[in-house]
Amino acid sequence: ILPQLETLSRVLLFHGGKDEIVPLSHAEEILSRLQPPRQLVVFEDGDHRMSNPADQNKFISLASNWYRRFLA
Repeated sequence: ILPQLETLSRVLLFHGGKDEIVPLSHAEEILSRLQPPRQLVVFEDGDHRMSNPADQNKFISLASNWYRRFLA
């Protein structure tokens, strides 16, 4: 994990609970090294590509709200 992570804040992470490529533990480790505000959203049945349309819609909504709140 990059040491630069510890200097970053205002990061929103998304991860699929059934990701077949990247384990959830990677996202949890990244999250633990970030400065607040930070958030990890896990789509319990989500895969690596976030191929479920309902997950895609939720992703767009959450990311838009995060952007308006912390980055705009």
